Amino acid sequence: MIVLDKTGTVTEGCFSLLEIISLDGMSEKEALVQAAAVEAHSDHFLAKEILRRAASLPRGWEKATHVESFEGLGVRVMVRGKEVLLGSRRFIDCRRVGIRDEIARRAEALESKGLTVVFFASDGRPRALFPFGDLLKETARETVAALQSRGLETWLVSGDSQETTR
Repeated sequence: MIVLDKTGTVTEGCFSLLEIISLDGMSEKEALVQAAAVEAHSDHFLAKEILRRAASLPRGWEKATHVESFEGLGVRVMVRGKEVLLGSRRFIDCRRVGIRDEIARRAEALESKGLTVVFFASDGRPRALFPFGDLLKETARETVAALQSRGLETWLVSGDSQETTR
């Protein structure tokens, strides 16, 4: 048996923020500004992409306080006195933010295309989805097939959702 990590092993490991899907009346710009306030406290590779995109905005981002990181799940901060969350669906669910069915379906549709979806919530409500793309390495399928032809059972592990990993 061989176990492969998805990001950087079978994928390129170069994530790009494909779009900002604003929800509940928040503008894309405001979602990006608030997400940057959260990610300014993180060295995660997805955080770096959000900060890169936010750097092009004419104004800087808000100052976040009371920063709490939850390894492999997300980050919680306070911005302008409101709780701001950025992370996985599991993290948002654990913080008891209600994800309406249509938002869940939209995220699942993105994940079924192999995208990594980061959820953004502010003041107890979902405010945006940040879908990130990462390319499969050209040799990934060939490499896995070669391993399997040698009788090795191959497993893929990832912090992403099952849909994205599939």
